[in-house]
Amino acid sequence: MVACFSDAPADAAWTAGADVDCDLGKAVGMELSERLWRELVAPQIEREIPGVTSRVAVGRVGEGSECWGTDDVLSRDHDWGAGLCLWVSDDVVGASERERMGAHVARLVAQAQKTCDYPVLPFAGPRLGIFETGEFYRRFIGLNHVPASMDEWLATPVYGLAVAVNGRVFSDGPGRFTDFRNALTDECPQDIFLRRMSIDAFGAGQAGQYNLLRALKRGNVPTAELMRSSFLVCALRLLFSLNGRHYPFNKWLYQKAGQLPGAHPLCLRIGQLAKVHLDGDDALLRCADLVDEICEALLVAFECHGLPRANDGFLVSEAEGLHETIGDATVASLPYMMAR
Repeated sequence: MVACFSDAPADAAWTAGADVDCDLGKAVGMELSERLWRELVAPQIEREIPGVTSRVAVGRVGEGSECWGTDDVLSRDHDWGAGLCLWVSDDVVGASERERMGAHVARLVAQAQKTCDYPVLPFAGPRLGIFETGEFYRRFIGLNHVPASMDEWLATPVYGLAVAVNGRVFSDGPGRFTDFRNALTDECPQDIFLRRMSIDAFGAGQAGQYNLLRALKRGNVPTAELMRSSFLVCALRLLFSLNGRHYPFNKWLYQKAGQLPGAHPLCLRIGQLAKVHLDGDDALLRCADLVDEICEALLVAFECHGLPRANDGFLVSEAEGLHETIGDATVASLPYMMAR
């Protein structure tokens, strides 16, 4: 899928992880990690084990704000800094050579910890170190291979898929790690995205266009807060699915959604809704207006993608239309009307 919201470019607030220099006030972990590899570790290990860099993949992928490009000054209170992951295939790098290679890199990283003018993390698990490619992916998606059937795709957690394709690959001689990584997005069936969208469209409509407004009319602020939160989560998830992306944990939803192509203006509306004081005199009017704007923008996006658009303007109706476009019988048989 492609973006279909607006041509307005994202501003600097949405582009964390741009070019970085030695100023640790601006540095982000991913840039430091790549610098560690290219300037220090790669040249030295290639001298010690000639040809090794052509037989491994190197990068930073997985858990941690550095891998999402969302790290900032507050991220530095624990486990922050440059770090490396090496990925190998057993038929390319045997167990004994893998152990030897890991020891070499660990020693070089330990030296860098003493000499670099930026924080360097140990080359040790569970997040950093040397990994067999399939086993690395199994940690996040439960499989050591790309899902090969609709049942496997359905059983694979979307958060795990998002983690598996985040971060950056600095180099990949064999190409296998990158091929696996790309396939987790490129080969994900359209029906999987349609199912996610039908669930989240229903959730957004139920929480935002119905329950939130009724709770405000009753003066039930705690329930209204819960419904607003559910609406925002579902709306942000829809932005990812419309872009053919796997959505991350709620912690990173808003920040990462703003970096999706064309989604920045809609994210501004979502941010405005999040800041409405629900016990204010104008809360009902402001929430109703913003919910309408957000839902209308989503409906336009569905139509732009060639998907059904609900004539009544309600996302609950949109969810039904999306569900009816699912072609796979197994996926179509699953419920999408999840209570929020």
